Formats: sequence, structure tokens, C-alpha cells
Amino acid sequence: MSSNKKLDLVRKYAIDDPTKTSAWKCSFCAKITNGGVQRAKQHLVGGFRNVTEFSKVPDHVKQEIKGFMLQKAEIKATT
Repeated sequence: MSSNKKLDLVRKYAIDDPTKTSAWKCSFCAKITNGGVQRAKQHLVGGFRNVTEFSKVPDHVKQEIKGFMLQKAEIKATT
């Protein structure tokens, strides 16, 4: 596992399923999202039409994950 995967913030709020590739379980609602870490982040943040939003995720968690996603997008855009 690369160091980037270990540092991904979604690991604080979702658990990856070791038996199923790209499946993540939300720590707040126990929903399993398939499709990788990006979809798990989208579930936590909300506002994406390809995943079900969980409305009871605390605002500070939404802001933390959203900021992390934007930061990674900026880094990808510059490289």
C-alpha cells in the first residue's frame, strides 16, 4: 500500500472492506459504497448525483473531506 493511500482522510470516517475490492463502509450510517475511495468521499460530502448522501454527517467532517478533495484536485491540475 502506498503512503498516499494510508494518508487519505476517508480512512478516518469509512472502513475499507478487505474481502471486496473498492467497497467502503461509512462509519456514520454503515452504508456500503462500491466504486472506490472517491465514491466513499462523495457519500460523506454529499452533493454528488452518483452516490446517496448521508445527511447526518457532521459539518466539520464534510468540510474536512471536501477541502481534501479540492486540494488533491489542485495538485493533479498542476502536475
